[in-house]
Amino acid sequence: MAPNPSVLVTGVSTAEHLDDFARTELGISADAPKVILSRCCFVTVGSSKAGFRALLEEVISEHFLKFMKQTGYQDMAVQCGPDLEWFEEQLKGRRTFGIKIHCFDFTDEIYRYYLCCRGEYRARLAGCVIAHCGSGTILEVMRYHVALIAVPNPTLADNHQQELAEVVDKNRWAVFGQLGHLTDAVQETRLRTAQGRLDDLPPFEEPVFPPTEEDRSTTLFDWMVLTCYPDAMAKATQMRATAQHGESVERELSSGCSTTAAAAGRVSDIASLQMD
Repeated sequence: MAPNPSVLVTGVSTAEHLDDFARTELGISADAPKVILSRCCFVTVGSSKAGFRALLEEVISEHFLKFMKQTGYQDMAVQCGPDLEWFEEQLKGRRTFGIKIHCFDFTDEIYRYYLCCRGEYRARLAGCVIAHCGSGTILEVMRYHVALIAVPNPTLADNHQQELAEVVDKNRWAVFGQLGHLTDAVQETRLRTAQGRLDDLPPFEEPVFPPTEEDRSTTLFDWMVLTCYPDAMAKATQMRATAQHGESVERELSSGCSTTAAAAGRVSDIASLQMD
């Protein structure tokens, strides 16, 4: 077979030279930070003492780790809660397919792990967070614009996390992760990462407070609070209708498109709604 003229055989690994070559071709300064071309996955069971062994067991299964390696993941951090010793025992002698696994029980700086999974333009590729389906965890991860897989813990009372997982998936706040099918959920995060261009995010900045209407976390928080208090939801709906009605009357009065009597009637309606 004739040699391929487009292939350069050097006898040494060229991997270490590819970065310099790419920088030269793309016009990137040699002093610029190197791009991390692998993805990081963070698994968290939350702060509950109940633990979530079923989740921990699946994320270190050979099937899952092999899939993660093929998908471009190289690092995995696992917050094990009360099952740290059990998890470390399970890792002994297990094939990890080259994925580096770091585990711990609890931390006061969990945000650092979320940031490691956040994509950043010319800095690192976006990874994902796989978490128990706790509302606090979901809200916190969303602040960092990281692809999230929310996994309900079926051992908790009334399996109450199931409904939340369905809602966040329907609204695309997170991917519904089902035990036994987490590779499907990871595949979905890759699709959403591409759609949302999460590999190309700017450096993270703390969000403004109070949050703007465009903040997705606000919508989720509203849903969680108001569904727990139906009277509050009804009142909020009424207040929203009142505000919209008021804006309509204001526009009519300012444009002169409404008679005084008609406008007065609408103002009376608004007052009635507010009194209710």
